[in-house]
Amino acid sequence: MRACAAIAVALVVVAGCATVIPHPTQDVLGRARIADAPASMEELTSGRELYVAKCSGCHQLYVPSEFSATKWRESVAEMGERAKITLPDQERIRAYLETFAKAEGGLTPRPVPSAETR
Repeated sequence: MRACAAIAVALVVVAGCATVIPHPTQDVLGRARIADAPASMEELTSGRELYVAKCSGCHQLYVPSEFSATKWRESVAEMGERAKITLPDQERIRAYLETFAKAEGGLTPRPVPSAETR
């Protein structure tokens, strides 16, 4: 019985630590860009899926609002090269992350209208 209780507690702790990776919504399309052109919902959704699939294989995922767009741009370029992610896929990942990034130079992240656990 104690073993079951310990497992239940461990599962609750792990679930509580799950990273919240927001899903793109229509509300964020106005600020989403790929190569200085507006990004589509499909491109943002693909960027999120690529971020979760490609990046979580090597390290923990960071909530996009943890870093500024500039920091994400630098990180995606560096890590994309190391992980051999194609340039089009890097662009989708970057667009997704920059859409939800914190304001440049600010300490407060931009509001995220909808978030779900991956």
